[in-house]
Amino acid sequence: MEILIVGPSIAPGRKGAALLRAAGAVAGDARVMAVDGGLDHCARAGLRADLGVGDWDSLRRKSLAEKLPAGARLTLVASKDRSDLFHALRALPRLLKGAKARSVRLSLVGFAGGRADHHLASLLELHAYALRSHPAVGAMRLTAESEDYHWVSPNWGPWRLSLKAGTCVSVFALQGVARGVTIRGLRYPLRNARLAGSSHGLSNEALAGRCEITLRSGSLLVVLPK
Repeated sequence: MEILIVGPSIAPGRKGAALLRAAGAVAGDARVMAVDGGLDHCARAGLRADLGVGDWDSLRRKSLAEKLPAGARLTLVASKDRSDLFHALRALPRLLKGAKARSVRLSLVGFAGGRADHHLASLLELHAYALRSHPAVGAMRLTAESEDYHWVSPNWGPWRLSLKAGTCVSVFALQGVARGVTIRGLRYPLRNARLAGSSHGLSNEALAGRCEITLRSGSLLVVLPK
């Protein structure tokens, strides 16, 4: 099962339109969560939100939130110490009822680019979620204009992806230390290694075939520039 989470940070223009089209393609049978101004983008893409979460400060058409059924709308207070994305991730169980363990993939769009502090906060919240995710979640990806972000968690099993030879792949531990890290299919492999928050893992390179990353504890962020 797929859950598409649409955020507010989608720029106007061709690249933003392409992201929205991709979101629409993903959302064929997916459940959709819109976070604040993401409701505007869902409306533009013809996506029906199963759940809307936000304080609605970045939502241009306030009526979109007002039209959501009460059970499909979570309105947050404006003065809070965590982001809308944090609260959206906490609300995910509403869309996960009946899902089997590791059967759900989270696909996010609209949480990268824009203000640098918002971008970093989103990456940190998603990285933390990879450590404490709902048992039904088995993978998570954030799509942006210039790169894709994937998370690796021991709760989700091996991360695997087939990549063209020469593809740039960067792997980071954003929070704490990742232990037992094994990387195969890249020019610079690792075996049972320890990664902390540093540039160690920057600009590795895919060999022909499948890349695989596993770890024993912690979580990893994989960045794939487009």
